[in-house]
Amino acid sequence: MEPLTETELLPSRTLLAITLPPSTLPTDENLRDLAAPYAHIVSLHTFPSTGLVSMTFACAEDAMSVRAGLDGREINDGVRLVLQYGKTCRHLWLDGLPSHVTEQDVRRIVDPFGALERVRLLPQSGSAYISFQSLQSAIDAEAALQSLHVGGAPVRASFDMDKAIKWEDWTPVNLDSSITALAGRNPDVQCL
Repeated sequence: MEPLTETELLPSRTLLAITLPPSTLPTDENLRDLAAPYAHIVSLHTFPSTGLVSMTFACAEDAMSVRAGLDGREINDGVRLVLQYGKTCRHLWLDGLPSHVTEQDVRRIVDPFGALERVRLLPQSGSAYISFQSLQSAIDAEAALQSLHVGGAPVRASFDMDKAIKWEDWTPVNLDSSITALAGRNPDVQCL
């Protein structure tokens, strides 16, 4: 089996939502209610300037369940919800780290998953950015670190969306062909 590349679209714990038309984003509460029969949304971030919503679930299976149940669904008069997996990447973000954690502590946590390119600790925000040399190492670490507790506190691990996807690149102009494809003209085309 060949190594995974960052351009491959793999199911992840994150779904990106757009609506058709794009200017009609549902509220956070609406999205939580829509997803509730399938899975619990762990975190939800709305990017009004781009017309995107990022929803993170406990595991990739939950995201797959929500996507299977809601992708293409009409949610208001003529408004369709389009869901796509967030991109996996070699970069992880850890959040919720206690202030006493050092860069060496973070390295000890993530070293077992594979070779590292970089670890950047942000103690004032309780966060760390980790770059692995391989995509598979990052995928393995992200999955395994979901149950991580440091100093008795839960630590959240997620793919670093700023490195994986440049939000400023998601403009309605750039999305036009993907929206058309996802609207039913070519359901095999993916927008990431």
